[in-house]
Amino acid sequence: MHFLDSSAWMAYFFGEPGGKQIAAIIDSNEPILLSVTNLAEIYSQFLMKSTTDSDEKRMFLMTRCQLAEVTGEIAMEAARIKAKHRLALADALLLATGRVHSCSLQTFDPDFQGLKGARLLVRR
Repeated sequence: MHFLDSSAWMAYFFGEPGGKQIAAIIDSNEPILLSVTNLAEIYSQFLMKSTTDSDEKRMFLMTRCQLAEVTGEIAMEAARIKAKHRLALADALLLATGRVHSCSLQTFDPDFQGLKGARLLVRR
């Protein structure tokens, strides 16, 4: 199962570098995990950029992906990650979600470099 960070989704939706390699994942039949934290981050970007199809894109995310709620287990793991690595809470929640669901977080965000459970992608 794939687990994409907001940076990967933004590259896909806004045609940023790396978007084509993310499209290959999204267009495949492989399952994709989507954290509610990702959903909030991505949807807020749609709204801030005033895209006219924000709700359509949000619905695409919710139908294409398996939605992962923030559970108590994820919250406690996120707290440990945040305390140890000084990550932003949203980033800690994402990394914790991946760890609990045994999915590596695929990201372009260098804040995750070297952290267990994260796979830093190279923009091509």
